[in-house]
Amino acid sequence: MKWKVCPSSSVQCYSPKVIVAKEDFSFCLPNKAENPKSKLRKRRVSAVRLNMYDRTLRRPLKENPSNCTNNNAGKTTLERTTLVRTSAIRKAKHQKRCNRSSSKSQLNLLMSRTVGVAAFREYLASEYSENNLDFWIDCEKYRHSNEQDMESVAGRIVAKYLKPGSPHEVNLNYASRKFAELKAAKREREAFANVQDNVFNLMNQDSFLRFKLKYPSFMAYLESLHKVYRTENI
Repeated sequence: MKWKVCPSSSVQCYSPKVIVAKEDFSFCLPNKAENPKSKLRKRRVSAVRLNMYDRTLRRPLKENPSNCTNNNAGKTTLERTTLVRTSAIRKAKHQKRCNRSSSKSQLNLLMSRTVGVAAFREYLASEYSENNLDFWIDCEKYRHSNEQDMESVAGRIVAKYLKPGSPHEVNLNYASRKFAELKAAKREREAFANVQDNVFNLMNQDSFLRFKLKYPSFMAYLESLHKVYRTENI
């Protein structure tokens, strides 16, 4: 600090010393010794995803000068491989799709035979779910009915299976029911095609699987009949 006399005055004024910001506010500056890369978040892969992939971790490159490069420590760089999906997962998904298609074809074969429909309906009656099969059969009757009978058949289907609270109501959402009712009011031939497919898929994924497990010999019998029928028509 330094005191001096101001001109044209008898009072001594205080002249403060200039403070360098770097000296007093150096604590606000970032620490140069700290590594900024240490604050970066490391990406982690969950254990579930690791199980879905086949990992090949860091295979060393072949001892070839064109493929290998030496770093400062004299070590060869390692090849970083990506996570590659195993062929087993693709095969499992393909097998699952094949099983669905084969099960659907088996149910179509069952529906094409009178003895198959009778046996399947008896099994559904034991589970109190024969309404799905009856609904599917009535939709087939509507599709192949005459134009004069389409209105009466459609009204019976809507009142018996699609009205909420009916004793034979099938498990369908509200939008599908209303869509079918509007098309049936216009006497369209494919009015119940969408809801019929939904009920068919429901039977294929639920009750028909249990039917095949309980009566495997019956399905083998139907398949043998189908083969005989095909050979006779050739």
